[in-house]
Amino acid sequence: LPLTRLSPHAFVPEMQSICAETGVAVVFVQGMNKAPWNGAMRWLSPHKAMVLLSIRGKGEDIFWFSFFHEAGHVLHDGKKETYINLDNSDNETERKADQFAADTLIPSSYDHEVQSFTKPKEFLSLAEKLNIGPGIVVGRFHHLTKNWKAFNSLVNRFSWEDFQS
Repeated sequence: LPLTRLSPHAFVPEMQSICAETGVAVVFVQGMNKAPWNGAMRWLSPHKAMVLLSIRGKGEDIFWFSFFHEAGHVLHDGKKETYINLDNSDNETERKADQFAADTLIPSSYDHEVQSFTKPKEFLSLAEKLNIGPGIVVGRFHHLTKNWKAFNSLVNRFSWEDFQS
């Protein structure tokens, strides 16, 4: 997961190349007003999938969670459906994709430790240990504690311009 530690200018070409080698096209789209989705996945053929990721003031935690959520659909779900990452908490397929993303980014064995963090250096230390962006650790903290405003200064925010070459 070292790509999560890089800027979009550095990780986008690598991410797209790695995914293309496995038959997955990764496409970034500018966020749309009143369209609250973060990602979508669709099979274009039996061997080619497309992952769309919305970019609009997204923090690195939401961006990477969305990517791995959609990757979970590619790896584990049917090839006839289109998956759109909305709030589908009552949908078992979406819950499984959420769990895949969460476990891929930070194994749940770290949850107790993460929710007890009180200092920025704790987030930075775990991010270094797991080789992930610190904002991803903050995102897990937010999810676990529902304290959505804490430690936001550690979260890198992406804009559409970050994804333009």
